[in-house]
Amino acid sequence: MTPPTPTSRLRYPVPVLLYHRVVEKGGSARAVGIDRFRAHLNALQRGGWRSLRLAEFESLLRGEHESTPRRFLLTVDDGHDDLPLIAEELEAFGFTGVAFLVTDWLKSEAGHISLEQAKALAAQGIIECASHTHHHRRYYAGEGTLAEVRTDLHSSMETLRHLGGDNKEIALRHLAWPWGRFTEGMPSLAIELGFTHLYSVANVPVLSRDQIHNIPRLCVERMSPQRFSLLMKIVSTTMGGHLMCACRRLKRRILNRTLPGSSRPPSSR
Repeated sequence: MTPPTPTSRLRYPVPVLLYHRVVEKGGSARAVGIDRFRAHLNALQRGGWRSLRLAEFESLLRGEHESTPRRFLLTVDDGHDDLPLIAEELEAFGFTGVAFLVTDWLKSEAGHISLEQAKALAAQGIIECASHTHHHRRYYAGEGTLAEVRTDLHSSMETLRHLGGDNKEIALRHLAWPWGRFTEGMPSLAIELGFTHLYSVANVPVLSRDQIHNIPRLCVERMSPQRFSLLMKIVSTTMGGHLMCACRRLKRRILNRTLPGSSRPPSSR
């Protein structure tokens, strides 16, 4: 990740948080327990953070207004059947979120919300529904051609058009790549189809308007409440956000020098 130019730099970092599941009991690498999720939300609330809706996030990245301290975007990937629970928790804390849905799984995939449930979420408005592709394949690893990627993204967008909701047209412009990874040609194809905001995974906050086609997200679901609170304190300041990015660039540089063939696409975790 290259440093932002002075003209594109945001005044304050904007962390985009990434979750996958919230479960009533236990937890795992991609499933945070409900108590831990509530502790994260409580830390955000106590820290004076305010969630952004997609329209606000877009406006900020267009430069229509300056970023202000302690603003974040919360995202949830895949469309698991715990999304109504997540929406309930977000509403209780006064926050909103974005669900990146694998639209083919809305049909009959066990453990995921149905198309009707997705419509209900969109109508409720706490969670905005955007694309996580139609089939959730490892296109970055050669599991399909660019022509198949085009068909996949088109199917996803057409499915999302039927969800409704006040912010449907805005949400349709947002796409999160599966595993946060993509290959050359995929971003330009997505943009051609009408996606304007493309999300990856890089474990750093958004620092620049130039990142609109490679928006980094922070994986926080495995973090303890204490570690999460510390992270949010760091990214609440301009210096902290830039320090995180500098550390990540240094780490990648070291890895690339010591481990031949270890380099990955710029969107990888």
